[in-house]
Amino acid sequence: RRVHGTLSECLFFFACHGPGQGDLPPCLYMSEEDGGATTYYDLLGVDFDATEDDIQAAFEAKVEQLGSTVEGAEQLVLVEEGYHVLMDPATREEYDARLKSLALFQEFEEQEPVWIQGYHLQLSLLSDDENDALEPKLDDVFATLQTKSNEEVKREVQKLFAHVRSERCKEHLRQAVLPFVRQLPKDLQKPTLARVLDLFSNLSLTDEDVFKQGKAIVDEVLNPPPEPEPEPTPPPA
Repeated sequence: RRVHGTLSECLFFFACHGPGQGDLPPCLYMSEEDGGATTYYDLLGVDFDATEDDIQAAFEAKVEQLGSTVEGAEQLVLVEEGYHVLMDPATREEYDARLKSLALFQEFEEQEPVWIQGYHLQLSLLSDDENDALEPKLDDVFATLQTKSNEEVKREVQKLFAHVRSERCKEHLRQAVLPFVRQLPKDLQKPTLARVLDLFSNLSLTDEDVFKQGKAIVDEVLNPPPEPEPEPTPPPA
């Protein structure tokens, strides 16, 4: 299978969301059935620093090699795609940037396996509309892996998902959580609600988990456990 589209669409692919449909078709992943290539460079058989002459010569050789067989017709379409992308300086620059971003993301995945599991969980919870709205924002955040630490990127992604979840769950929050928060003394309402809302950025929690844990937080504040009895002072020796 091939991946088309923006970086975030490629990331969604690796999270089992299927290929995207962007304007520029970067061939970022292909199965062995497509010749085992992972990039247009691999497909054409040239290095990443190949000149236009190198690309032109490789393309002509591939056309000659594949054009004589019925089986090569489909791969020839991919070769032509790669040729046109790599021969245009603007599209090649954009393509190279996407390859670099995806490589950084794959390195990030290896370094943050637990966090990535939660990230994939949150992707699976998105509606189509939420997906469409979030894609370009995730694209922008993951592009900053070149300049920001993993922790900074994770925090920004978590804020994005927290906002999406708060919009998706605001009615449930209004009906099932806020009435109990309002039963608390005024000075406890804001900090308690803040603790509940902090759960929205926890990528390892489903929406149901968030509200269960949120209700538990409110219940704990409403009905605090009794303080343990002080241990009796031993009599003097």
